[in-house]
Amino acid sequence: MEEFALLDNHRMGSWDAFVKLHPAGCLYHTSGWRDVIKMAYDHEPLYFALQDASDQIIAGLPVFLVRSRLTGTRFSTLPCAQSCNPLVGMERHYQVLKQGILEYMAQAHINMWEMKTTEAFKFENDTTASPERYIDHLLRIDRPAGDLFSALDKSNIQRAIGRAHRCGLVLRLCDSREGVEPFIRLYSQMRREKGLLPQPGRFFKALWDILGQEKRIEILYAEYQGQPISAIVLLKYKDTVVYEYGATEPGYRRLSPSPFLLWEAILQASGEGYRFFDFGRTDISEQGLVQFKDRWGAQQLKLPYYEMPHSARVNSLRRNGRAKAIMAFAIRTLPASICNAAGSLLYRHLV
Repeated sequence: MEEFALLDNHRMGSWDAFVKLHPAGCLYHTSGWRDVIKMAYDHEPLYFALQDASDQIIAGLPVFLVRSRLTGTRFSTLPCAQSCNPLVGMERHYQVLKQGILEYMAQAHINMWEMKTTEAFKFENDTTASPERYIDHLLRIDRPAGDLFSALDKSNIQRAIGRAHRCGLVLRLCDSREGVEPFIRLYSQMRREKGLLPQPGRFFKALWDILGQEKRIEILYAEYQGQPISAIVLLKYKDTVVYEYGATEPGYRRLSPSPFLLWEAILQASGEGYRFFDFGRTDISEQGLVQFKDRWGAQQLKLPYYEMPHSARVNSLRRNGRAKAIMAFAIRTLPASICNAAGSLLYRHLV
């Protein structure tokens, strides 16, 4: 008979081994991601599991306890992750795990639990899902470079890659903690342009410090005349490379640095033996970005997010409504230094 348990720190080695072997296990499940979120935002990690009679982990799910006066006290699975499926092998295990988490929430007076899944997870009741908002794009890359290139949209992606090469863009890999700074600058600028709070620089430095130890992160820069004009952050785990973050200097978009970097990342990942390139989560309201990712020949996948129960308070601040519109106007009009300070202070409430 399985036993519901809350894992302590000394079980993290066993947990990571379980994640590595589980078909649905991804980087967000690992203790490395736990350490990143803990370091950047100081949210409390909780790793719930089912164990067999010999204390072997047979199912599990990490959550973070987010305490916020703005968005309420809640469970998140997981902050800053595009998805994090429960690691179960059968529906009964999921139901036992879910019931244990809900009972823990009741005892601790936690009001809401957000769980981010992929369409591959079939064991939750669809009626608890939030309105469809996000999709993912997944590209199979274990094939020759010529075949990969032929699958790209000719009038957009292939042409953009050719333009970038003709303009003399140069690829450079980040090789130090200090090398993260240009990305932080580009990313903060891009977020401000869109009216969105930037994640604090300490988050990206935590990614580098922690995931870099096991070579699970890579930052690629496109340089023009010796200056970084675009950058992407890649996360690597098992057979997949994830395009997690990207940003481009607005004045240089005509040079197509983003397609240039993505193509170089795909070639590199394929050459290193990875099977999939994940283009990351996209808000379906951003149809231009959806179409851009479609043109790489990637498969669209739904990302159902579940809220138990539905929370209007969180939604008003994190999704739509007047609060979001007011914040967007303020971010676009305030000086960059103030926006960055606001991101450092407030973003932890919104993850």
